[in-house]
Amino acid sequence: MNSLRRLGVFFACCLAWTQALAQKSIEDSSITFAQLGIVYGGAVPGGDLADRFGYSSTVGGEVGLKLRNRFFAQVGCRFLFGNQVKEEIAGNITSLQGTIETGFTPMAIGTDGRWYEVRVYQRGLVIPLQFGYVLPILGKNPNSGVYVEAGGQFLLHNVRIEVPGNAVPGLYGDYSKGYDRLASGFGTTQGIGYRLHNNQRLINFIAGFEFSQNFTQGRRDFQFDTGLPNKDKRLDLMWGFKVAWVFPIYQAAPEDVYYY
Repeated sequence: MNSLRRLGVFFACCLAWTQALAQKSIEDSSITFAQLGIVYGGAVPGGDLADRFGYSSTVGGEVGLKLRNRFFAQVGCRFLFGNQVKEEIAGNITSLQGTIETGFTPMAIGTDGRWYEVRVYQRGLVIPLQFGYVLPILGKNPNSGVYVEAGGQFLLHNVRIEVPGNAVPGLYGDYSKGYDRLASGFGTTQGIGYRLHNNQRLINFIAGFEFSQNFTQGRRDFQFDTGLPNKDKRLDLMWGFKVAWVFPIYQAAPEDVYYY
């Protein structure tokens, strides 16, 4: 019975603490709140990544928690994509056709004896975990301002191969894994930017620059076009920006009511 009473007192204290937080307004006080965000980013590659791909984009979501002391934490998941692949892929079954003026396009012979264009794209996944602090500089309220952040992330990238109608069996399904240059690993991230949390929750966004240093490794035991395993260790660098549309979750303080 005493244990139940203590448990009841504990929950009562938690409820009182939550209500106390709710009495503060985002307009004039730094408060604790959770947030959901829709994120878009763009990045220029560096290191080994620049030898394989060009400019890429990311899109996804993130979940975060901003504390009353202005520290915050957030975790996200973003889909990585691009259409600039610099490394030659599937050279053993493709042939470059075209001219200097029109550009050269990789082509492969399909099961019907016709030539088909081989299209290659960058695909991948980025899962960042970041911690930071909001400096109340140029802020519309104590919860907005310039932020700095750092953390780690998981990065995965590969080459996606597409042939119209899947007419080349050697580049379709599980066979494509012998050419996709799959690589993955962990890295570090840093960022700086601005966070705006509107007093009326109408407009909330994050905009800033981010940088990452990723220590990845090839994950395929054999590559059909080179005849070698894809196990090389890589340093994949990324420099870019991100923008996020944010939805804060908190209970607003009740408006003052005056009686005459």
